[in-house]
Amino acid sequence: MNHCCDRMTDALKFTCKKCKDPFECPDSILHYTETRAYGLIVHDGGRSFLAIKHCPWCGKKLKKNKTREITRGDRVTGKLGMKEYSVRATKKIEQPIPGDPHHIHRVELALVFDFSTHTTFWLPVEDLEIKDED
Repeated sequence: MNHCCDRMTDALKFTCKKCKDPFECPDSILHYTETRAYGLIVHDGGRSFLAIKHCPWCGKKLKKNKTREITRGDRVTGKLGMKEYSVRATKKIEQPIPGDPHHIHRVELALVFDFSTHTTFWLPVEDLEIKDED
């Protein structure tokens, strides 16, 4: 993956030999998501990061996220099986991580309508992509 400059690329490729998780490593400073969001890691014991719009080294404006928030009425496709759905609602839930009472897993769900079976059910938003307009 090409980033704006070598220093950004190096910071994002950094892996610590002692820490498995970059959010737990004090030497890890940047996070890059699947949706092309860049952020500075907040080392507060959680998985927070502050989104940034410009490179901290070269100052170039960073590319925008490749996805937008899924909302009611969107036509979406499932990443697995590529079925087409219509979003009826979304909700965010928090679940404790089994065996780790100090951390919470946050999940965003979409209530979708399946056109082929005429059924409605909840799917994780991360498993959906907004359908391209034809």
